[in-house]
Amino acid sequence: MRVRPAVAQLGYLVRIYREQHKLTQNDLVKELPVRTNRSAVAHLEQGLRLPPPSTLHAICSTLKIPEDLWQSFESDPLRRRLNRFPTGLPPESGPRTIAISGIMGAGKTTLARNIASKLGLHYVGENPHGIAYLNDLFTDPERWAFETQIAFMSEKALKILRAMDRYPTIVIDRWLSEDVDVFANYFHSEGFIDGRSFDVYQNLAKYFLETITPPDVIILCDISIDKAFERIQSRTRNDTFLHTKEHLSSITKLYSDWVWHQTNSRIFKVNAEIWDWRTEEHLLQICGELEQEFNGMQHRQNQLHLFSDSYFHVSRDDTGNRSNSRSRALEIIRDHEWPIRHSTQPGLVDFGPLPYPSAYIAAPFTAVAESDTDAHSDLFEEAGPHGTIRRGRYRNVLLSIERGLQKLGVHALLPHRDVNEWGSRRLSSREVLSLCTIQVTRCDLFVGILGLSHGAHYEFGLARACDNPSIIIHCSELADSFIASGVNSEDAGILLLKVNRLTEIERELVSHEVRDFIAHNL
Repeated sequence: MRVRPAVAQLGYLVRIYREQHKLTQNDLVKELPVRTNRSAVAHLEQGLRLPPPSTLHAICSTLKIPEDLWQSFESDPLRRRLNRFPTGLPPESGPRTIAISGIMGAGKTTLARNIASKLGLHYVGENPHGIAYLNDLFTDPERWAFETQIAFMSEKALKILRAMDRYPTIVIDRWLSEDVDVFANYFHSEGFIDGRSFDVYQNLAKYFLETITPPDVIILCDISIDKAFERIQSRTRNDTFLHTKEHLSSITKLYSDWVWHQTNSRIFKVNAEIWDWRTEEHLLQICGELEQEFNGMQHRQNQLHLFSDSYFHVSRDDTGNRSNSRSRALEIIRDHEWPIRHSTQPGLVDFGPLPYPSAYIAAPFTAVAESDTDAHSDLFEEAGPHGTIRRGRYRNVLLSIERGLQKLGVHALLPHRDVNEWGSRRLSSREVLSLCTIQVTRCDLFVGILGLSHGAHYEFGLARACDNPSIIIHCSELADSFIASGVNSEDAGILLLKVNRLTEIERELVSHEVRDFIAHNL
């Protein structure tokens, strides 16, 4: 099952409002006037599935979500379309994979389970088949070390692959390379896995590690050897006697080397002796900080947050500025950008939840923009490359497209204005690419004047890959590329409009043909 952007947006809103009401998913189900189960809420919040209309109505009404944000999802045509055309795109912001790491006794399993439960994410734990080897391993490590490590690694890799294929975001109890670089390496260095067997193991490990995308976020549970040993001794598990202080010391040293080789992940450390994530208060603090990281640490003033200020222990100083009365739980020890990361400039981090339906308007920018001769270029900072679209005919045409869509009840996102501020924002090409890519995947409809614009062609291709319906406009005033001239309406998901002048577009957008296309596809 895959995520649809529109359902993911609705699910995100439901999760926000539920958390603001301080309800768990089970608590919410108990308050609903209809019979349902927690899975209906969980699948909705993960963007996987719309519940039945009566259940959706009950959820949104109970949480007091504004009706205009969810009533469209009760209609049968929309529900059929969302169920008919799944996509494999993950949510547009934040990591796909969060790995919880640390030595035995650090509390990583508890933290991984609790984060997954609190944020409504899928949990990937250790496989019981691997755990079943542990007693044999420590009784006769020379006989069982190789087989045990193969079992742990291969079963973990297969679980991760299956989870990544089914869920938008997953939380993993110990990342795959920990098995390889820490535990397998330990048994090899101790002589329990010979060189020939270790080569076989590493070849298999290399295949899995090259196949599976590294985690976006790693949270390392930091704990002293003495405290970890104390916790292990208090357990009732059969393998307690196996973990001596000497064993923990060797594993800790290997972890110190391992963490600095994880160059493709953003790594945080949380002190397991200060923060007790078994408590609601401390868990909410950690999850809240994760949510801040997901959203690039910058928020528009009108953006809803996953957690309310009370969860962050926010206070205001004498000047009225917000400040945290408690230190952060997550300490960053290695930074790394998300594969697609929001700009760090104020106002560009998140556009907030988009109403349904929303349209992305693509049109040439660079070719029609005026170069800014007054713009300066710093030695280490790339100036805005696009130039400026000044007030005048072309800007008015773009705004008229938005106006036409609004008459049809479609919210419009205009990147020339909303991302670039008509060229006045100083953005690198990478930032523009990232932001525009994110917004195309979030919108439900694509409206484009392709012309000779490389960017508009890219955005159109991305929209079609997302299976979003597209309205393409050919205008005699603008030359079309060879590819753009081949776009036609033979595909049921594409509507082609032809106009002689740009000023005619708004009139064409409110035609019966466009209305029927939107009604059928949205």
